[in-house]
Amino acid sequence: MNIRPLKIICLSLMIILCLGDGFRAKTIVFPFQVHTLEKKNHQWLGRAISFYISIGLELNSIEPIADSTVQSILNTYNIPFPFIITKATCMKLSNLFEADYVIWGEVVSSENPQTHNVQIKTYIIDLKHFSQKYLPLLKFHLIDFYVVQRELLNMVLNYFQKKPPQFPELNLDYHHYEMFIKSLLLEDSQKKLALLERVYRDIHDSDYLNFELAKCHLTLGNIKNTDHYANKISDSTPFQYPKDFIRGLVYYHNHHFNQAIDIFIELQKLKIFFSETTNNLGVIFLKNDTPSKSESYFIDSIQSKKDPEVYVNYIKLLLDLGKNRVAKENLKQALIYFPDDENLIRFFSYFLSQEKTRKQLFSVFQKYIPQLSPSVSLPDVPYAVKNPFELQTYDNYYHLNTFDSIMNDYRQGNIDRAINKSQELMETNPFVTKLHQLLSEMHLKKNNQSLSKLYALSAEYL
Repeated sequence: MNIRPLKIICLSLMIILCLGDGFRAKTIVFPFQVHTLEKKNHQWLGRAISFYISIGLELNSIEPIADSTVQSILNTYNIPFPFIITKATCMKLSNLFEADYVIWGEVVSSENPQTHNVQIKTYIIDLKHFSQKYLPLLKFHLIDFYVVQRELLNMVLNYFQKKPPQFPELNLDYHHYEMFIKSLLLEDSQKKLALLERVYRDIHDSDYLNFELAKCHLTLGNIKNTDHYANKISDSTPFQYPKDFIRGLVYYHNHHFNQAIDIFIELQKLKIFFSETTNNLGVIFLKNDTPSKSESYFIDSIQSKKDPEVYVNYIKLLLDLGKNRVAKENLKQALIYFPDDENLIRFFSYFLSQEKTRKQLFSVFQKYIPQLSPSVSLPDVPYAVKNPFELQTYDNYYHLNTFDSIMNDYRQGNIDRAINKSQELMETNPFVTKLHQLLSEMHLKKNNQSLSKLYALSAEYL
């Protein structure tokens, strides 16, 4: 997948990402910056603090943007562990969520390698009123970390005037909590599972641990184990609805479709994981041969949150129903948001192959999509249910701001530079109609009529 430069974030403040239920919340917690990076055994603390504050806010009905969603956004913008970010970057990313508040800070270790003395600086930024609150500095020894993060959460809750405070019951001691947090930093599900199972050998009654185990087994397709760990999770806040969603997926994978439908319909009524819930209902109703209901559910899901897999489901259904024109228009829209999605590109190849001018069109798009090749048969893509607990890569509007820069060069007469920038942008997203139109116009001014005609043709197709 193409990685967008981090600097584009600051130009994207007007963007609203329709990412689902968690975004009714207005508070976002980022992993704390960890200094003295040579102390690698301290780096996990930044994620541990943000995780604890995030689940603590949720427990106290503040409903922050989910910790896993924040991690997905960091992945999208290529900000890996140990999350080397600045306060300015946090604020810019927060605007993508239209957040009201940012909670972030710094973990500073002692320079003396023989000690484990640490201090935490915490900021709460009110984005709507352009103000910042510095919470009291916390100094402690690592053996007191559990007590200190509880105190930090208490200070955050005091800021939001949440009294009396409730604190998450992790049921994990310091050593196992460290292993648990480090498992959250792993993208490889097998490695993550191995670390979680090491914790489980000693501890069985942690809802947070059992929830992560259930999620991990679900991702790996181990449905029996998913069910086992899901049943060990309590029905209390904040696990009731996530547990129900997992149970719905277990029913689906075990072909108990009616039970799955009952769970997802109830979640849909409550608008819990709405985009994923409605998509899954669309997939399951196809098992009962009711495509009209499925079409409606897919539309609701896409309107709630743009998602490449839901687009694929919807386009596949439209093709199965013979609605090729509507399928093509939705595909063009989807590719603007998700130009790297392999299944969407496979559908694009199929549609392109049906055109009379396919030879010319392929000559344009294959410059930027090397894997694109003619296809006379529909792609064999299965309908996919959604799992909201997996890390995702969200749509990126990089082209909006880069196109403005290209237009500035073009208006100032710097046509060669504008063409070069256009070619770079096409490498990132070759599905922006106005970019093809501009390239056609610029090549015409350069008296390259053959290229001008090709880009005019591709612009008309898009």
